[in-house]
Amino acid sequence: QQQLYAEYAQHDFSFVKKSAETKVEQKLLSTAQKRLKEGKYQVALNSLNQYADLQPQDQEAALARGIALLELGSDYPLARTIIQDLIDSKSLLANDGLWYLALLDLKLGNFTDAKQSLRAIPQSSARSAKAQELLQRLDD
Repeated sequence: QQQLYAEYAQHDFSFVKKSAETKVEQKLLSTAQKRLKEGKYQVALNSLNQYADLQPQDQEAALARGIALLELGSDYPLARTIIQDLIDSKSLLANDGLWYLALLDLKLGNFTDAKQSLRAIPQSSARSAKAQELLQRLDD
C-alpha cells in the first residue's frame, strides 16, 4: 500500500496562490509553497497554519495544509477534516479533495473508503484518468 501511495502521491503545489492581501500573508504563502516543493512539510505546515489563522477561507491553502498533514502522518484526523471540508463545500477543489481523501485512505490501508472516494470523482475532472487507473489497481 505504501508503494502504491508513493506512486500516486505526486503533488503539484502551483495551485497555492501567490497573491495575498498583506506582505505577511505573501511571505507565509511564499515560504509554504517553496517548502512544499522541497518536501519540507513541517516547515510548510507551520507557515500554512499561520496563514490559515489570517485567511481561513483560502481553499487552495487549506488543501496544501491537508496535503502537508497527510505527508507528515502526524495528524490524519485533522487532514481528513480539512479535505472533507473542501469536498463538502462543493468548491472547485472538491474533486481534488476526493483525490486526496482517497490517497489518505490508501495510505492508511482503508481500501474500501479509498475506492469510494475514487468512484465519486466525476469523469469530467482532471483527476478522473488517474482515479480510474488507481481504482483498477486496487480492484486487481
